[in-house]
Amino acid sequence: MKHISTTLKYLLFLSIGVALLYFAFKDMPLAKLWDGLKTANYYWVGVTVMLGVAAYISRAYRWNLLIESLGYKPRLLHTTSAVLVGYLANIAFPRLGEVTRCAMLHKSDKIPFDSLVGTVIVERAFDIFTLIILILVVAISKISLFGNFFSQHLIVPLSKSIGNNINIPTEYYIFSGLILLGLVVFGFLLREKFKHSTPVLKIKKAAVGVIVGLKTGYQMKRRKAFLFSTLVLWVSYWLMSWLIVFAIPETGSLGPLDGLFLLAAGSIGMAAPVQGGFGSFHLMLALALGLYGISWENGLIVATLSHESQALFAVILGIIGFYIIVFSVRKQKTTKE
Repeated sequence: MKHISTTLKYLLFLSIGVALLYFAFKDMPLAKLWDGLKTANYYWVGVTVMLGVAAYISRAYRWNLLIESLGYKPRLLHTTSAVLVGYLANIAFPRLGEVTRCAMLHKSDKIPFDSLVGTVIVERAFDIFTLIILILVVAISKISLFGNFFSQHLIVPLSKSIGNNINIPTEYYIFSGLILLGLVVFGFLLREKFKHSTPVLKIKKAAVGVIVGLKTGYQMKRRKAFLFSTLVLWVSYWLMSWLIVFAIPETGSLGPLDGLFLLAAGSIGMAAPVQGGFGSFHLMLALALGLYGISWENGLIVATLSHESQALFAVILGIIGFYIIVFSVRKQKTTKE
């Protein structure tokens, strides 16, 4: 039964990814996409790929620091290899990477699996906190851009539609306000009943995990090294998101702060429950670039250059990382014999 459930989940996530890819590329002429990819400046693609390698190593080093705080000292080569295999696993199944990299390092360095899972939770807590801060910084710094976009594409059209077609009496607003107030009171009265429901408990567990993770990271002995590696990791992500725009001339005028916005949009796309962010990343990046007046087609070209180059390299490095772990385990067995 468990295998059936896993298969159904895999097919569901795969279907979502395929649907998102179709929605993103359905109006994109393949000839234009191919021309855009052929004429792109692959120097910048190569730079972002190298930055991706720096991000992998930074993440592995940061993970090593967390593991060392538990009294274990795995080799950085093994930790990096496990991280690479984890990224490869994420391409196959969403969120499988965290479990996979723990399993790989458990095999190579004999560190308890549960302890490794705990360090990954701490690590993810810092990433979630960093992403929230990043989104807030981008929202504040780009408030005029967001304001104009929502005003022109949502508020103004909606108000015109309402003003031209619907005459809403004052009683409607009073009635709507009473309904909203009633829902708030209803929710308050039933708070004791709902606080033990599964969705609420999951939200509480996630919030507690983030708080505990931040506290653990702050209290660790080598917290300065941990914070520095986190900084290097996210600076690498930021440069990857920004420098890729120079691959085609249509997006080459975007600046460093715009790259920060693209990082936030891309991170949200990669967080979607689909294999490797396929489809969701392309949609989010094309939408983000559309705010700057860049065409949907050029947005998808940039998204494809960014995502597919990183995905291809993740597959190659993931396979290499897998064999490094396998050979290390075999060597350990041979030495014992």
